[in-house]
Amino acid sequence: MAPAGIQQNFQLPDNQQWNMTVERSLGWNTVATLSYIGNKGTHLFRSINANSAYIDPKTNALVRTYSAAYGTSTINFRESNGDSIYNAMNLEVRRNLTHRVMFQGNWSWAKGIDDVGQNVQSALIDVQNLGRDRANSDYVRRHTVNLNGVYELPIGRHQPLLSQMPRWMDAVAGGWKVGAIWHFATGRYLTPACASAGGLSNTRPDVVYGVALNLPRDERTPQRWFNPAALACVPATDPVTGLARFGDAGRNILVGPGTNYMDGNLAKAIPLGNEKRLLTVRIEAFNLMNHPNYANPNLTISTPATVATITSVLRDMREVQFAARFSF
Repeated sequence: MAPAGIQQNFQLPDNQQWNMTVERSLGWNTVATLSYIGNKGTHLFRSINANSAYIDPKTNALVRTYSAAYGTSTINFRESNGDSIYNAMNLEVRRNLTHRVMFQGNWSWAKGIDDVGQNVQSALIDVQNLGRDRANSDYVRRHTVNLNGVYELPIGRHQPLLSQMPRWMDAVAGGWKVGAIWHFATGRYLTPACASAGGLSNTRPDVVYGVALNLPRDERTPQRWFNPAALACVPATDPVTGLARFGDAGRNILVGPGTNYMDGNLAKAIPLGNEKRLLTVRIEAFNLMNHPNYANPNLTISTPATVATITSVLRDMREVQFAARFSF
């Protein structure tokens, strides 16, 4: 049985939220909304290895707090001393269906900072310096844009175009609606890694100062998403002090690939004799612009052949499907 522990006076997390919203009509049945959103988390759960190795500042020796009883075994220790802060601006414009047009769009500009990460099971690196992991939140993307809209084509009987067409032609060409959804988001923040060395539970590399880690947008490719030369694996012993040490790279200093895709559809409802019987046909296209949405790159700089490369995508390339539904 693996040993484990929990912080004395362990507390449940609490959350404070606040917001302010301004809304204004722009005319043409269109409304704009500007919002500020704030969120603060306190007493968040996190996990440390209470038996993790560290350098004793008095003896400069590599020690483990509970090595006498448990050797090098991991002791998962739960604490409730994490915290987070989130601030965002949200701008939304929406128009209700008027003159055959309906649309909605929103843009979120956000920043989140925490010291716990997305997974409470992930032990922090340095038990002597928990602040080392305070950084951009894993789950917050800096910019997110969503747009969607529907347009009823003005073709068919009692419409501006071809309003006198025969009924059989109207059944084929009239009454179509075009819809689209566009989603764009910047990448998540990622943490580089390297093979642990020197006896410490260290998976963070060193930063090579003066060398840019995140490449300009026009230089990022699946073969080289970031610059591995900006990072270096930590030596087993520091050449200056002769001691093992942690890497100085922070958490979430890399920016991963964003998402950018548009889905579209063309739809028509065909009444069959009466209002209760309806045939709906749809042509749907996913990732209409055929834009690649890459998965995260390999973050382990101790694998030089594959570091910074991307080998998969999050969404398939363009797909088109036809659907029909009969309601009665």
